Amino acid sequence: DELNAVGERLENTLLEESAQIETTLNNVDDLDLDGEFSNVRRAITKEVARLLDRCHNLRDCLHESFAEVIVRENRFLEIDQSLLADKSTSIFNRAGAESIFFHWREQDPGQSRLFSVGMLDISGLRDVNVQQGFAVGDQIIAACAQLLNGTLRKSRGFDVPARCDGQRFLYVFGDTGPRQATSAVERFRQTCENATFKFAEHELDVSFTAAVTDVRPGETTAVLFERLLGGLMAAKDAGHSCTFLDEGAGPSKVEPPTYKVKPQVISLAE
Repeated sequence: DELNAVGERLENTLLEESAQIETTLNNVDDLDLDGEFSNVRRAITKEVARLLDRCHNLRDCLHESFAEVIVRENRFLEIDQSLLADKSTSIFNRAGAESIFFHWREQDPGQSRLFSVGMLDISGLRDVNVQQGFAVGDQIIAACAQLLNGTLRKSRGFDVPARCDGQRFLYVFGDTGPRQATSAVERFRQTCENATFKFAEHELDVSFTAAVTDVRPGETTAVLFERLLGGLMAAKDAGHSCTFLDEGAGPSKVEPPTYKVKPQVISLAE
Protein backbone atom coordinates (compact mmCIF):
# COMPACT_ATOMS: atom_id res chain seq x y z
CA ASP A 1 0.00 0.00 0.00
CA GLU A 2 2.61 2.56 1.08
CA LEU A 3 4.93 1.50 -1.71
CA ASN A 4 2.43 1.79 -4.58
CA ALA A 5 4.05 5.03 -5.71
CA VAL A 6 7.45 3.31 -5.83
CA GLY A 7 6.05 0.53 -8.02
CA GLU A 8 4.30 2.97 -10.34
CA ARG A 9 7.44 5.08 -10.74
CA LEU A 10 9.54 2.00 -11.53
CA GLU A 11 6.93 0.71 -13.98
CA ASN A 12 6.82 4.04 -15.81
CA THR A 13 10.62 4.10 -16.04
CA LEU A 14 10.65 0.58 -17.52
CA LEU A 15 7.93 1.51 -20.01
CA GLU A 16 9.93 4.57 -21.11
CA GLU A 17 13.01 2.39 -21.57
CA SER A 18 11.01 -0.16 -23.58
CA ALA A 19 9.66 2.61 -25.80
CA GLN A 20 13.18 3.92 -26.42
CA ILE A 21 14.40 0.44 -27.37
CA GLU A 22 11.58 0.13 -29.91
CA THR A 23 12.29 3.61 -31.29
CA THR A 24 16.00 2.84 -31.59
CA LEU A 25 15.33 -0.42 -33.43
CA ASN A 26 13.09 1.40 -35.92
CA ASN A 27 15.65 4.18 -36.39
CA VAL A 28 18.45 1.67 -37.00
CA ASP A 29 16.30 -0.24 -39.50
CA ASP A 30 15.73 3.01 -41.41
CA LEU A 31 19.44 3.84 -41.68
CA ASP A 32 20.93 4.05 -45.14
CA LEU A 33 23.95 1.81 -44.61
CA ASP A 34 25.18 2.56 -48.11
CA GLY A 35 25.35 6.27 -47.34
CA GLU A 36 28.21 8.39 -45.99
CA PHE A 37 29.95 6.39 -43.26
CA SER A 38 30.41 9.37 -40.94
CA ASN A 39 26.66 10.07 -41.04
CA VAL A 40 25.82 6.44 -40.23
CA ARG A 41 28.32 6.40 -37.38
CA ARG A 42 26.93 9.65 -35.98
CA ALA A 43 23.35 8.34 -36.13
CA ILE A 44 24.23 5.06 -34.39
CA THR A 45 26.19 6.93 -31.71
CA LYS A 46 23.15 9.09 -30.97
CA GLU A 47 20.93 6.02 -30.65
CA VAL A 48 23.37 4.30 -28.27
CA ALA A 49 23.56 7.51 -26.22
CA ARG A 50 19.76 7.58 -25.94
CA LEU A 51 19.72 3.95 -24.74
CA LEU A 52 22.44 4.62 -22.20
CA ASP A 53 20.54 7.66 -20.97
CA ARG A 54 17.47 5.49 -20.35
CA CYS A 55 19.66 2.91 -18.56
CA HIS A 56 21.00 5.63 -16.28
CA ASN A 57 17.46 6.78 -15.53
CA LEU A 58 16.54 3.21 -14.61
CA ARG A 59 19.59 2.92 -12.36
CA ASP A 60 18.64 6.14 -10.56
CA CYS A 61 15.04 4.97 -10.18
CA LEU A 62 16.21 1.65 -8.71
CA HIS A 63 18.44 3.44 -6.19
CA GLU A 64 15.58 5.75 -5.24
CA SER A 65 13.17 2.80 -4.90
CA PHE A 66 15.64 0.85 -2.75
CA ALA A 67 16.15 3.86 -0.51
CA GLU A 68 12.42 4.36 -0.06
CA VAL A 69 11.87 0.71 0.83
CA ILE A 70 14.51 0.67 3.56
CA VAL A 71 13.20 3.97 4.94
CA ARG A 72 9.61 2.74 5.15
CA GLU A 73 10.66 -0.62 6.61
CA ASN A 74 13.21 1.02 8.95
CA ARG A 75 15.97 -1.42 8.02
CA PHE A 76 19.03 0.83 8.37
CA LEU A 77 20.48 -1.10 11.32
CA GLU A 78 20.40 -4.44 9.49
CA ILE A 79 21.28 -3.40 5.95
CA ASP A 80 24.61 -4.47 4.43
CA GLN A 81 26.71 -1.30 4.54
CA SER A 82 28.20 -2.04 1.12
CA LEU A 83 24.74 -1.39 -0.37
CA LEU A 84 24.94 2.21 0.84
CA ALA A 85 28.03 3.10 -1.22
CA ASP A 86 28.24 4.27 -4.82
CA LYS A 87 30.87 2.06 -6.42
CA SER A 88 31.76 4.59 -9.12
CA THR A 89 32.66 7.40 -6.72
CA SER A 90 33.36 5.64 -3.38
CA ILE A 91 30.95 7.97 -1.55
CA PHE A 92 27.43 7.28 -0.27
CA ASN A 93 24.66 6.56 -2.79
CA ARG A 94 20.98 7.57 -2.53
CA ALA A 95 20.27 4.95 0.14
CA GLY A 96 23.45 6.01 1.93
CA ALA A 97 22.15 9.58 2.04
CA GLU A 98 18.99 8.29 3.71
CA SER A 99 21.13 6.48 6.27
CA ILE A 100 22.85 9.78 7.15
CA PHE A 101 19.47 11.36 7.88
CA PHE A 102 18.37 8.29 9.85
CA HIS A 103 21.43 8.31 12.14
CA TRP A 104 21.19 12.08 12.60
CA ARG A 105 17.58 11.77 13.78
CA GLU A 106 18.62 8.94 16.10
CA GLN A 107 21.19 11.23 17.73
CA ASP A 108 18.90 14.27 17.79
CA PRO A 109 15.33 12.98 18.34
CA GLY A 110 14.13 16.45 19.34
CA GLN A 111 15.57 17.87 16.10
CA SER A 112 16.92 20.90 17.91
CA ARG A 113 20.37 20.97 16.32
CA LEU A 114 21.21 22.78 13.10
CA PHE A 115 21.29 20.54 10.04
CA SER A 116 21.70 21.75 6.43
CA VAL A 117 21.96 20.16 3.01
CA GLY A 118 23.24 21.24 -0.39
CA MET A 119 22.27 19.67 -3.72
CA LEU A 120 24.69 20.12 -6.62
CA ASP A 121 24.16 19.30 -10.27
CA ILE A 122 26.90 19.11 -12.92
CA SER A 123 26.06 21.43 -15.82
CA GLY A 124 26.82 20.38 -19.38
CA LEU A 125 27.62 16.74 -18.67
CA ARG A 126 25.08 15.53 -21.24
CA ASP A 127 27.09 17.25 -24.00
CA VAL A 128 30.27 15.55 -22.75
CA ASN A 129 28.53 12.17 -22.81
CA VAL A 130 27.37 12.69 -26.40
CA GLN A 131 30.66 14.12 -27.72
CA GLN A 132 33.23 12.10 -25.73
CA GLY A 133 31.27 9.09 -24.47
CA PHE A 134 29.72 8.06 -21.18
CA ALA A 135 32.99 6.58 -19.91
CA VAL A 136 34.50 10.08 -19.93
CA GLY A 137 31.40 11.50 -18.23
CA ASP A 138 31.67 8.82 -15.53
CA GLN A 139 35.31 9.77 -14.92
CA ILE A 140 34.30 13.42 -14.51
CA ILE A 141 31.63 12.43 -11.97
CA ALA A 142 34.16 10.35 -10.02
CA ALA A 143 36.74 13.18 -10.09
CA CYS A 144 34.12 15.70 -8.89
CA ALA A 145 33.21 13.35 -6.05
CA GLN A 146 36.84 13.31 -4.96
CA LEU A 147 37.00 17.11 -5.13
CA LEU A 148 33.82 17.26 -3.07
CA ASN A 149 35.23 14.83 -0.53
CA GLY A 150 38.40 16.90 -0.34
CA THR A 151 36.51 20.03 0.77
CA LEU A 152 34.96 18.33 3.83
CA ARG A 153 35.82 19.24 7.39
CA LYS A 154 37.45 15.95 8.33
CA SER A 155 36.99 16.29 12.09
CA ARG A 156 33.19 16.27 11.82
CA GLY A 157 31.23 13.04 11.47
CA PHE A 158 28.16 14.55 9.84
CA ASP A 159 29.79 16.53 7.05
CA VAL A 160 29.19 13.89 4.40
CA PRO A 161 28.94 13.79 0.57
CA ALA A 162 26.61 11.48 -1.34
CA ARG A 163 25.66 10.84 -4.95
CA CYS A 164 21.88 11.01 -5.05
CA ASP A 165 21.53 10.20 -8.77
CA GLY A 166 23.42 10.38 -12.08
CA GLN A 167 25.21 13.74 -12.10
CA ARG A 168 23.76 15.09 -8.85
CA PHE A 169 25.39 15.20 -5.43
CA LEU A 170 24.31 15.92 -1.88
CA TYR A 171 26.50 17.74 0.62
CA VAL A 172 25.25 17.13 4.19
CA PHE A 173 26.25 19.47 7.04
CA GLY A 174 25.64 18.58 10.67
CA ASP A 175 25.51 21.32 13.33
CA THR A 176 25.69 23.89 10.53
CA GLY A 177 23.27 26.62 9.52
CA PRO A 178 22.26 27.15 5.89
CA ARG A 179 24.45 30.24 5.38
CA GLN A 180 27.59 28.42 6.56
CA ALA A 181 26.59 25.48 4.37
CA THR A 182 26.20 27.83 1.41
CA SER A 183 29.77 29.06 1.90
CA ALA A 184 31.07 25.48 1.80
CA VAL A 185 28.99 24.65 -1.29
CA GLU A 186 30.22 27.78 -3.05
CA ARG A 187 33.84 26.99 -2.25
CA PHE A 188 33.41 23.55 -3.80
CA ARG A 189 31.51 24.95 -6.80
CA GLN A 190 34.28 27.47 -7.47
CA THR A 191 36.92 24.74 -7.00
CA CYS A 192 35.31 22.71 -9.80
CA GLU A 193 34.97 25.73 -12.06
CA ASN A 194 38.70 26.43 -11.65
CA ALA A 195 39.56 22.86 -12.60
CA THR A 196 40.20 21.72 -16.18
CA PHE A 197 39.42 18.12 -17.05
CA LYS A 198 41.77 16.90 -19.75
CA PHE A 199 40.86 14.00 -22.04
CA ALA A 200 43.29 13.23 -24.89
CA GLU A 201 43.68 16.56 -26.70
CA HIS A 202 40.40 17.92 -25.31
CA GLU A 203 40.04 20.27 -22.37
CA LEU A 204 36.63 19.97 -20.71
CA ASP A 205 35.31 22.60 -18.33
CA VAL A 206 32.79 21.59 -15.68
CA SER A 207 30.44 23.82 -13.72
CA PHE A 208 27.91 23.19 -10.97
CA THR A 209 24.48 24.56 -10.18
CA ALA A 210 23.52 24.30 -6.50
CA ALA A 211 20.72 24.70 -3.97
CA VAL A 212 21.06 24.88 -0.19
CA THR A 213 18.52 24.74 2.63
CA ASP A 214 18.15 23.71 6.27
CA VAL A 215 16.48 20.49 7.41
CA ARG A 216 13.35 21.43 9.34
CA PRO A 217 11.84 19.63 12.38
CA GLY A 218 9.42 16.89 11.37
CA GLU A 219 10.34 17.17 7.70
CA THR A 220 10.59 13.96 5.69
CA THR A 221 13.43 13.40 3.26
CA ALA A 222 10.94 13.46 0.37
CA VAL A 223 9.77 16.96 1.33
CA LEU A 224 13.39 18.09 1.83
CA PHE A 225 14.37 16.81 -1.63
CA GLU A 226 11.36 18.53 -3.17
CA ARG A 227 12.50 21.86 -1.72
CA LEU A 228 16.07 21.29 -2.85
CA LEU A 229 14.95 20.42 -6.37
CA GLY A 230 12.86 23.59 -6.42
CA GLY A 231 15.95 25.61 -5.54
CA LEU A 232 18.00 23.75 -8.14
CA MET A 233 15.44 24.44 -10.86
CA ALA A 234 15.38 28.13 -9.90
CA ALA A 235 19.19 28.22 -10.15
CA LYS A 236 19.08 26.60 -13.59
CA ASP A 237 16.42 29.06 -14.75
CA ALA A 238 18.77 31.84 -13.61
CA GLY A 239 21.45 30.62 -16.00
CA HIS A 240 23.22 27.75 -14.20
CA SER A 241 26.64 28.06 -12.47
CA CYS A 242 25.17 29.67 -9.36
CA THR A 243 23.75 28.78 -5.93
CA PHE A 244 20.26 29.40 -4.59
CA LEU A 245 19.53 29.44 -0.83
CA ASP A 246 16.16 28.72 0.79
CA GLU A 247 15.90 29.94 4.39
CA GLY A 248 12.12 29.61 4.62
CA ALA A 249 10.83 32.21 2.17
CA GLY A 250 11.67 30.25 -0.98
CA PRO A 251 14.93 29.99 -2.95
CA SER A 252 16.87 33.14 -3.82
CA LYS A 253 20.18 33.66 -5.58
CA VAL A 254 23.34 33.90 -3.49
CA GLU A 255 25.93 36.57 -4.27
CA PRO A 256 29.01 34.80 -2.93
CA PRO A 257 32.53 36.09 -2.40
CA THR A 258 35.18 34.90 -4.82
CA TYR A 259 37.30 32.33 -3.02
CA LYS A 260 41.02 31.96 -3.65
CA VAL A 261 40.95 28.61 -5.38
CA LYS A 262 44.05 27.21 -7.02
CA PRO A 263 43.49 26.15 -10.66
CA GLN A 264 44.23 22.50 -11.35
CA VAL A 265 44.29 20.10 -14.28
CA ILE A 266 42.66 16.69 -13.84
CA SER A 267 43.74 14.14 -16.45
CA LEU A 268 41.18 11.53 -17.48
CA ALA A 269 42.11 8.06 -18.74
CA GLU A 270 41.82 7.53 -22.50
